[in-house]
Amino acid sequence: MNQLVLLIILISLVCLSYCLLSFISARWQAHWNYLISTLDMHLRQANRYEKTRHLIIAYHIIFSLFALLVYLSGATIALVPLFIVLMLLLPGWFFKYLHIRRIRKINQALPDSLSQIAASMRAGSTFQIALQSLVDHTNGALEQEFETVLKECRVGVRMEDALVNMTQRTDSEEIELVVSAVTIAQELGGNLSDVLQGLSDTLRRKIEMEGKIQTLTAQGRLQGKLVSALPLFILLVLSVLEPAITMPIFGGLLGWLVLAIMFLLSIAAGLSVRKIVRIDI
Repeated sequence: MNQLVLLIILISLVCLSYCLLSFISARWQAHWNYLISTLDMHLRQANRYEKTRHLIIAYHIIFSLFALLVYLSGATIALVPLFIVLMLLLPGWFFKYLHIRRIRKINQALPDSLSQIAASMRAGSTFQIALQSLVDHTNGALEQEFETVLKECRVGVRMEDALVNMTQRTDSEEIELVVSAVTIAQELGGNLSDVLQGLSDTLRRKIEMEGKIQTLTAQGRLQGKLVSALPLFILLVLSVLEPAITMPIFGGLLGWLVLAIMFLLSIAAGLSVRKIVRIDI
C-alpha cells in the first residue's frame, strides 16, 4: 500500500514537473519572440540591420557580466536591483534616441527633397524616376528610405504599398502626410508635381515655426532638466564631501524609500515642466 502511494506521488510530481517545465518553456519562447520582434522593429526604425538574435544574446551576456561586476565590486546589494532595472531600460532609451534623431533628419530634408521631385516631374519624369534621380544625386536618411521604397518596387511591391511600408518604418507625421497626398493624387488623378510643391512649402514653414518655438522655449526646457537633476547632483556632492551625512540614507530601508520618493518627484517635476513648454504645431 505504501509503495502504491509513493508511486502515485512520484507520478504526480513527474506530471507536475512536466507541466511546469512546459509552461516555463512556452512563456520563455513567447518572451524570446517578443524580444526579437520588438528589437527588430527598433532596428528598422533606427536604420540598423544587425542580426537580431545575435544582438540579444550579446546584450544578455554583457548584462550578466556587468551585474556580476557590480556585485563583486563590494557595492551594497541594494544597487544590484537598481543596476538591473537600469540595464533593462537603457536599450529601449538608446533605440528611441536613434529613432528620434533619424526622424528629425528626415523631416529636415523632406521639403527640399519634395521640391526636387516636383521639379523633376515638371520636366517630364514620372514619380518613380524622380525618386531614383533624387537617390542617385543625394545622400541622407530620407534618401535611404526612398532607396528602400525603390528596391521594394523592383521586387514586385506596388508603389503605394512601398510608401505605406515607409510610413510604418519612420513613424513620422510628415512622411504620412506626403504618402497620403501621393496615394490620393495617383488614384484620383491630378497634378502631382503641384501637390508636392505645395507640401514642400507648407512643411518648410512648419519647420521654421518649430525652430522659433524651440528657441523661445529653450530656457524653460533647460530649467526642467536642472529641476530633475539638481537633487541627485546635490546628493552626489554631499556623498563625496560629507559621506557621514549621507551614510544613513544608504544604510537602511527608510533611506532608500526617501531616495525612491525623491527620484520619482524629480522625474515628475521634469515631466511637468517639459509638458508646459512643449507646443505642438
